[in-house]
Amino acid sequence: MADFGAPPTGDGCTKVDFLFVLDNSISMGDEQQNLANSFPGFISTIQSQVQAQDYHIMVIDTDDQDKWGEKWDKCHNKCMTDDPGDNCLTVYFPDIICGMEPPAPEACDQTLGAGRNKGAGGPPMACPIDGGERYMTQDQGDLPGTFDCVANMGATGNSNERPAEAMLTALGPQTQAGGCHPGFLRDDAVLVVTMISDEQENGSPGTPQSWYDDLLALKGGNETAIVMLSLNGDAETAGQECIPTAKMTEFVGYFGERGIIDSICAPDYSPFFQEAVGVIDYACDEFVPPG
Repeated sequence: MADFGAPPTGDGCTKVDFLFVLDNSISMGDEQQNLANSFPGFISTIQSQVQAQDYHIMVIDTDDQDKWGEKWDKCHNKCMTDDPGDNCLTVYFPDIICGMEPPAPEACDQTLGAGRNKGAGGPPMACPIDGGERYMTQDQGDLPGTFDCVANMGATGNSNERPAEAMLTALGPQTQAGGCHPGFLRDDAVLVVTMISDEQENGSPGTPQSWYDDLLALKGGNETAIVMLSLNGDAETAGQECIPTAKMTEFVGYFGERGIIDSICAPDYSPFFQEAVGVIDYACDEFVPPG
């Protein structure tokens, strides 16, 4: 058990990269709003209690599918073949007429692990992230409002959630040149990952041990550089809806005192994030920068 009151033994951190991995399936509306409601208090406490003041903040979802693109295909095909008088297009795409193609979506909007820059809507609404990036910084205008926009993504995906794979993709190839958010992950920053899902993690390849090993490798093998937070449950199994799943519990356990897991059913996520601030502060104090 970590002694959060003991003198720090590391060099300390000046930067923190926050990654939120948020399930975007149809059952997650309340949880998305709960996260958005908790974020202003969380980041305010981070700013007042944690020594680092240089932040990257990004939200990703858990699949590479796009329900609005799927809806468009269904509506367009029906309009052009079965029922030209059907109002499917006008309901979901009011500016489109039968036979017209909608604007092509951005490739990153349908890429696993890409930082989100759009919220709910049909078509999805662009969120005002400064500089056209797919992640925010501490200087983001209206940071709570912008976070609310990207976190309230609605049921934009399908049922094949892959949180662990999305996380590793977001922090690996998508941060490199040619990726969807190059520069998000910094070697000299503490990484804080928050994973929120009400489903079993059965879509990602590998095991909790391999996910941990792969994530640690992305941070240069530096165990002092990662904090893992999880709000989890299993909506598909009766009686287990509010109990963190075995796989996610095992995964978070590998991070020791730098890991926290709790029930996704909490009516207010603020207490969870208040506890997380202490862990992040401890991790920041103990951080040993590379080199």
